[in-house]
Amino acid sequence: MILFRLIVAGIAIVLLSSVACAEDIGPFHFKCDDGSSFTITFVKAEGESSPMIARLTLPKSKDAIILTNKGGASGIHYANDRYAYDEWHGNVSFKDSSKKGKGKSAQGVACHEVKK
Repeated sequence: MILFRLIVAGIAIVLLSSVACAEDIGPFHFKCDDGSSFTITFVKAEGESSPMIARLTLPKSKDAIILTNKGGASGIHYANDRYAYDEWHGNVSFKDSSKKGKGKSAQGVACHEVKK
């Protein structure tokens, strides 16, 4: 019986410590040079040293847009099929690929963090 209680206590400690390590980083609010804005929160998955996904929300939408960590030599790059968030040496850019001209690729716009 004592062995059973020790096993249950050990499992509980492992589960609770995993939950404690999985923390969100943010939210961070940005205003971009083209007038757009967004909020981004980085989600640190359990057992990972760096956030693997980011939740992006736009002002006109209540739904979270999920971006995955695409890695980078320096800086960070989170993206999905439509949106991209990049940060390099303190400079942030945001790209919405639906806002491209005919025959052109979408350009990222500079964004600056705002305090709410």
